[in-house]
Amino acid sequence: MRTIDSLWYADPESPGAPPQFGVDRVSMYLLDNPAGDASVGVLEEYSGAGGPAWRTSAWVAAFVASELAGRPFGAQRFVVSAPGSVDGSSASALVAVGFLAAFRGDPVLPDRTLTGSITPDFSVTQVGGVTEKVRAAKLAGKRKVGVPVGQAIDDETEPPTDVIALGRQLGVEVVEVATLHDAYELLTGRALPLAIAAPAGAMALPALTGEAMRGHVEREIAEATRVLSGAVVKRGAQARAEAGRARRWLKEARRHLAQGALVGAHVAASRAASLARGAELLGQWRGDGRAPAKVLYAALDERARSLEKVLLAGSQGPLAQLEVAETLARARAALLTARATLDNSPRRARALRRSPARAASAAVANQLAVAESALEHAARTLRVAASPVPALRLDGDALEQMARGLAAVTTGTVEYIDALLLHELAERVDRPLEEVQGAFALAERSYLVAAQTSAALVASSDDDPGTMPPLMRVRTRRTPTSTAPTSSPSTTPSRSSCPN
Repeated sequence: MRTIDSLWYADPESPGAPPQFGVDRVSMYLLDNPAGDASVGVLEEYSGAGGPAWRTSAWVAAFVASELAGRPFGAQRFVVSAPGSVDGSSASALVAVGFLAAFRGDPVLPDRTLTGSITPDFSVTQVGGVTEKVRAAKLAGKRKVGVPVGQAIDDETEPPTDVIALGRQLGVEVVEVATLHDAYELLTGRALPLAIAAPAGAMALPALTGEAMRGHVEREIAEATRVLSGAVVKRGAQARAEAGRARRWLKEARRHLAQGALVGAHVAASRAASLARGAELLGQWRGDGRAPAKVLYAALDERARSLEKVLLAGSQGPLAQLEVAETLARARAALLTARATLDNSPRRARALRRSPARAASAAVANQLAVAESALEHAARTLRVAASPVPALRLDGDALEQMARGLAAVTTGTVEYIDALLLHELAERVDRPLEEVQGAFALAERSYLVAAQTSAALVASSDDDPGTMPPLMRVRTRRTPTSTAPTSSPSTTPSRSSCPN
């Protein structure tokens, strides 16, 4: 728990009367949260004492404190308590400091306080009643008080008040704070780690890397343009829809390339090329694409196996091997996902009330296009990556496990969505409950396969699991969990003007 004196003021009760001001004790608590969902509580001294702006500002304060502490927002419950009636956000920067100090274990200095509204980007923004709050700080025996940057002159008074000069007269040092980092150092005397933006030059790609990436982007753009200019992508509604998506990504790739943003251009161009190829496949298949899809699957599967043999022969350098290994694993995952989609197309068709051909075609075409692109990339890397550097010891089973883990996640996600659709249909039409339960069980089984694959890889690896590629770290989720903020209790206290 952290308790800090919060400054407040209230407008005059009648014309000509002086404004009211003072100090209230505000307490911040961090509690264990086994549920893991977002939870912020604002305690009230009596029913209706906390206004909506005060409650909302408590959520913002809890969020920014979690961000700066590097902790998941749902890892703990946040509770703030203040006496009296309050509405507004002028104490939210102080509340954020309180939560953050509790996270870090730092004490709050008793002779200091501040006023300011916190925002999600950690800025401390302007509030009302700054002159009165400096006077309140003096009455409370404070020696140092922070005000939002830009409010050293309080233009709400007539004439405007220099609050820094007023503070000197009262024996209170007034300082301007711009960010939560400033506020934290003021109230605790300790500096927070500050992220310093690297200069653009330090983040620039090396010339050779940039040239290689630009060449790859230009090849992908040229290939996507060639495919989209053909007549085949105009055959059928599904092909036209996929081609439309490809053109949007192609436009983004060209825009990024013109701006010199090679990473963005690379992502967009690769996506455009895959979508264009998927549209081409859909146009070629027209009606029932399951038979030609199985033929293409077999060809790609054979190519993947031949490339894996080249990789396992170990004639490349270690970095090239790692890149090819992950690329081949992704290709294999796409192939496995396409195969699972083909095999499950009758069940998906029943759930979606479509023909089996239509239920499978777009998803299969997309996955096969992704696999084809990944295999081409792997082959190109293998052609140019011959190296005398000793090779890594790669295992064919490990490659297969990597692929199966990634594919299980992808397939599980598809099956889970299908199960949700089936459940929705079951509520509207008479569908057997056992069929719905079976669909959820199938999805769950895929997630469990992914988890077991990941665990096996970790157990057999000498590396730190934290350094393993993302596709090798898989989690299971049995039921959907919402992390959106739920309504906080309409409890939360403070002073009626404390926030202004």
